[in-house]
Amino acid sequence: MENKVPGVQSERNLASASTIREQDMNITSIFELTSLRVLNARAIKELPPSIGNLKHLRYLNLSRSEICTLPNSLCTLWNLQILNLDYCVRLVALPKKLTSLRNLRHLCLWDCKSLCEMPSKMRELNGLKTLSMFVVGLKRDNQLEELECLNISGRLQIRHLERVKDHMDAKKAKIAEKNNLRELRLSWERNALSKPEEEVDEKVLEALEPHPNLEYLHVRGFSGRYLPSWMTNASLQKIVHIYIWDCKNCKRFPKLGELPHLETLSLRDAGVEYIIDKEGVGSGLPAKIQFVGLRRLGLIGLPNLKGFSKEQGIKDAFPNLESLLIQDCPSLILPPLSSLQKLESLTCSSSTLGLLSEEDIPSCLGVEIEESLACIPIETLSKFSKVRTLAIMGAKDISVTREGLQALKELTCLWLESCRTMRCLPEGMLRHLTALEYLTIWKCPELLELPEDIKHLKNLDWLVLEGLPKMTCLPQAFQHLTWLVLEDLPELESLPDQLPSLTILAVMNCPKVVSIPALPNLKELTVTWLPTAGKAMSERKWRGLAQDCPCSQFQHLTYLYLNHLPELESLPDQLLCLSMLVVISCPKVVSIPDLPNLNVLNISGCQLEGEMSERKWRGLAQDLPRPIAAMFEKFKTIHAAVI
Repeated sequence: MENKVPGVQSERNLASASTIREQDMNITSIFELTSLRVLNARAIKELPPSIGNLKHLRYLNLSRSEICTLPNSLCTLWNLQILNLDYCVRLVALPKKLTSLRNLRHLCLWDCKSLCEMPSKMRELNGLKTLSMFVVGLKRDNQLEELECLNISGRLQIRHLERVKDHMDAKKAKIAEKNNLRELRLSWERNALSKPEEEVDEKVLEALEPHPNLEYLHVRGFSGRYLPSWMTNASLQKIVHIYIWDCKNCKRFPKLGELPHLETLSLRDAGVEYIIDKEGVGSGLPAKIQFVGLRRLGLIGLPNLKGFSKEQGIKDAFPNLESLLIQDCPSLILPPLSSLQKLESLTCSSSTLGLLSEEDIPSCLGVEIEESLACIPIETLSKFSKVRTLAIMGAKDISVTREGLQALKELTCLWLESCRTMRCLPEGMLRHLTALEYLTIWKCPELLELPEDIKHLKNLDWLVLEGLPKMTCLPQAFQHLTWLVLEDLPELESLPDQLPSLTILAVMNCPKVVSIPALPNLKELTVTWLPTAGKAMSERKWRGLAQDCPCSQFQHLTYLYLNHLPELESLPDQLLCLSMLVVISCPKVVSIPDLPNLNVLNISGCQLEGEMSERKWRGLAQDLPRPIAAMFEKFKTIHAAVI
């Protein structure tokens, strides 16, 4: 959610600045800036009581920080409008007098997993527009009725619903009247020793009926046998995504198949036997097409699931299904999937795959190998000749034959994941996959190296290697590669010498890599290390990487991201095309070169001194077309784009 905070503007004098990040100066000094309006302190571990000095503060961002508690003095910030605590996973409690903040409009608590309960009398914050999490308490003043008068919008998590003993308490929350709520997550969090209360849970969930404008619903830990009647077309007219997880007693669903806008249905750890119940389709009436808008269906950990429907056929169902995931459904008997004409992606176990015909398999196939299978012969996949994208997960070993590989010669994308005992790829495997364009190898802890025959892949364009702790080197030549992503390769010592076509390079958490070869066509570069990696990287070697390379190496670079490089002192010169620069936690960086085409700049955790005067820094920051922080929040790293 994007919030616009009144009163935020650029100032020329730091002492009267309205906006600041905690990296920009000593944290103690920040709390002396009594005119401060906006404080971004996401890297902080503890918020001192002196936060109470900032009486004019309107926006406090502590999201993703490591704080566990907040000082009581926070409750004296009468002007505070936005308190962002999203993803503060260690936060266990909020100040008891938080309801004193009568001007608070947005209390962002998304995914604060450790939060035990809410302050008493949350209803007194009647100006709240955002309350992304409510934790049901045991006392009267922190139960669900506190939500009654709050006209909140956006998304809401309600946790610890097992503490609700009377469904009338849930009714008092008046969730059905919150017409601006778009996402609702409801969770019961019983431990293994807790006794399920089926009837209570059913009545509570029935009482938490949302407004028809809801688009996203997630139910988790529900111990009832039947889902509520409002989970139908009449009540959820606009619902797009439904997730039902950890509902082991739930045997039957309402008429989910008649929800016209439902695009995603994810079922995990539930006791359901059929997705489409015969009674749910109607009797004596013309059959309706079930799940007419569904695009993604995930079935995980459903031991009782016997089929999609009792009739087994799916001729009148799932006409727009594009992606199907099946995992740990031992009783499931799949009907022929050939009727799913729009199916593009199927992920299933190797045993399920053996029951399917070639006509059932779409162009994108993911295969999870059972633990009991010591080796998967590639021949078992050879009959699926129309597969173009193949993911193999959990294989201990792969055996290949020339004939089996010939059947997969049109494969363009290969993903190998969690092959935990595999030390090397089968000899000759890559040589025959001549159409391969994308190769990803992820979380294969015993893999030592890539075979030399990878150089025969003339069409290989992208290579992603991640989570390979024993890999020490790479083949020396990739003539046609344009994307290379390397992450969490702690023993890798160097990059290939010849990467003439490479345009995008990301090297992340590879502490032994200390140089980058000449890359004449490089346009985007990401380099990050762990904070301790500076011990393995001397100042002299990094200077060689940053400065001694030919200037022409960086002349086409448009994007540069550097993070946690403790020995880096300066940036390369001649960055004439650079439009985006991000430098984070590089404490020895004291200057940046002239960057005539720079549009986006983010600098934090660096000592900008010397030639980078305060005047120059302010001028650069003010000349940007949009706020730096806002653009950086929208920025996606190369790795995220690839994965």
